[in-house]
Amino acid sequence: MFLAISDLLARGLLVTEDNPDLATVRVDGRGYRYHSRFWTLTGILEVEGPRRRVRLQGEEAERARRRVAQEWIAAGAPASWARVEAERAVMMLFVRPETAARD
Repeated sequence: MFLAISDLLARGLLVTEDNPDLATVRVDGRGYRYHSRFWTLTGILEVEGPRRRVRLQGEEAERARRRVAQEWIAAGAPASWARVEAERAVMMLFVRPETAARD
């Protein structure tokens, strides 16, 4: 997991988060949150000038889960963990869509 976290941090897709209320990913007692670039890269966040839209309607949610899991797997995370994290991350966006636009 350390390598996957390091990869996503280095690519600017994940940032460290000390505030436990804002941390969306927790690994080995450390908190992280997704940068808006992660959501844009995975196609979940659509940016058109100043307008931002989270794309999770209908089948978009399932595609979002696959894209999030693929990004974690490509970074080196175990596939089973990546799928669980993708489910959790997309569910979080349903509840708090504004977190996708947070830099």
